[in-house]
Amino acid sequence: MNVLTGLPRCEALTISPTAAQLASWTQIYVPEFDVFYLKDRFDFENMSEVVLYSAAEFFGDPKYQDIELNNAFEYWKRSKDVQYVMIAPPHWFGRLPETQKRMLNQQQVELNRGLVFPLPLGELTFGEEYVASGHVVLCNELWAAIDRDQFLLAVAKEWDDGICLEMPADTPEHLRDFADSYPDKSGGNCLGAAIFALCGDAEIANVWLHQEPFLAALRDNNYHEIPDDSHSGGDVVVGYDKNRKIQHAAYCVTTDCYFNKDGQSFFNPWKLVSRETLETEWPSLTWKTWRCH
Repeated sequence: MNVLTGLPRCEALTISPTAAQLASWTQIYVPEFDVFYLKDRFDFENMSEVVLYSAAEFFGDPKYQDIELNNAFEYWKRSKDVQYVMIAPPHWFGRLPETQKRMLNQQQVELNRGLVFPLPLGELTFGEEYVASGHVVLCNELWAAIDRDQFLLAVAKEWDDGICLEMPADTPEHLRDFADSYPDKSGGNCLGAAIFALCGDAEIANVWLHQEPFLAALRDNNYHEIPDDSHSGGDVVVGYDKNRKIQHAAYCVTTDCYFNKDGQSFFNPWKLVSRETLETEWPSLTWKTWRCH
């Protein structure tokens, strides 16, 4: 029994990426070049083979703003101390002196570059040249040498525990191929997932939707914010921060079962979760209900 609603709770299950999804992720997860953040200029060996950008140039260049690059390197987490970004060919790192490898990897940890993971990472082990301050720093040379499926499965568990609710019998048909599964690619966020759930357009499930298009889509589908806090099937629950900015949204399948996605990475599955889970994972938000009428 759910303590918030008094209704029977759906059974929980744990999901994992499928072999087909892992194969898709393998093709897109690591770009064909290495990206290194730097605090200062440094004269590495074989500098003629790399391209050095100022941070402003790199993060302002449209060719480096692809959604997969953004998610792989988690641009939004980078330190304000990043002054330069270096683009290197796949085998460049392996030819560096050991001291330069250690210094470069240490900076990736300190500057919060993506594709850097705290250890241990599943049952995997890594050579010392790829490790700094208790983290493994992924580059093309390491990516070529490891068991990629095992690596991706371990990383997926770091992002999301995979725990979700079984589909209720009355789950809408268009949600059945998405609920409790991982996407093949990055891009779709919580707002896109909520709009897909209410309108059934599968293309929107993979869209990184922003606040204004999200609100416009709600209104276009005759949804309006209601004054009370009730939830029922077909509603959309929207989480606002203290500045009334939307930070999260989920679609109500039944009174205590919500179609939800916690981020735009392919490591963020579309899951069915309880209201309690939503409110626990987003404790600082104020929740409002939008209903079709």
